[in-house]
Amino acid sequence: MTQSRFRGLGRGLEALIPMSRDGGAMVPQMIAIDQIRPSHMQVRARFDAEPLGELAESIRLHGVLQPLLVRRHLDGYELIAGERRWRAARMAGLTSVPAVVRTDT
Repeated sequence: MTQSRFRGLGRGLEALIPMSRDGGAMVPQMIAIDQIRPSHMQVRARFDAEPLGELAESIRLHGVLQPLLVRRHLDGYELIAGERRWRAARMAGLTSVPAVVRTDT
């Protein structure tokens, strides 16, 4: 029998949402939006107002559907992924957002 060489694509979901030590996915927690700071390593220099406004309206109606990815930093959290969602959530008037806190970065 021939073994398949296929090992999957890329680094997989584990690269974005880490697994906990017991093997389960880490559970998002609600974090105060004013405790989160954008990363200084953000490559996106500008955010178009119209699409951001549309996302803010969607968040007003449905909430934040995909958690942000953050890490602890000084007296709060630093964004790893999800700056558009974070900005739109602020525009929508949310006071907290769901986020997965990475502890290994």
